[in-house]
Amino acid sequence: MLKTGINELDEKINGLNEKELITIASRPGIGKSSVGISIINNVVEQTNNKILYFNLETSKDILKDKILNDRVEIIDDINNIEDIKNICEERKYIDLVLIDYFQLITESKLYEKSSISSVLKSLATTLDIPVVVLSQLNRTYDERGDKYFKQEDLNIALQQDSDKIIFLYSDNKSLEDLEFVIAKI
Repeated sequence: MLKTGINELDEKINGLNEKELITIASRPGIGKSSVGISIINNVVEQTNNKILYFNLETSKDILKDKILNDRVEIIDDINNIEDIKNICEERKYIDLVLIDYFQLITESKLYEKSSISSVLKSLATTLDIPVVVLSQLNRTYDERGDKYFKQEDLNIALQQDSDKIIFLYSDNKSLEDLEFVIAKI
């Protein structure tokens, strides 16, 4: 088991366990990427192996200042699930895969959009590591009048394939006030 290094989150989910697909989701601008980078920087201190960080949104050059260890391999030049799968299977001695973010993964000749999350879950199981995927939520919870998101606000395949689902919530979009709402554990 690996600790996220975020005490409140580790207490709620008991860390990142092997063979798990963990989804962290929120609306745009709440702090998914910052949470992901924090997890990477904390996990790399717990292991001697590599961490693969698929960032499909931001260039490697921008991220280099935020990633604190050269054992984190930042991959920013692919975007389909087949490439992600092949890279993960080719690498040896990896302890974590983090993907930022789910909606930017495109289908390939072999995989349709609906099967992307099952490929990610299969990677976690086959490689015996946690796979963390960040996901963007466009539907606002206040359309329903609820304070928080619910599982059904997430892509249906991610709902089914994820072992843990964590929603990020903040009233004022401040990382200091970030709340971790556990929807599935």
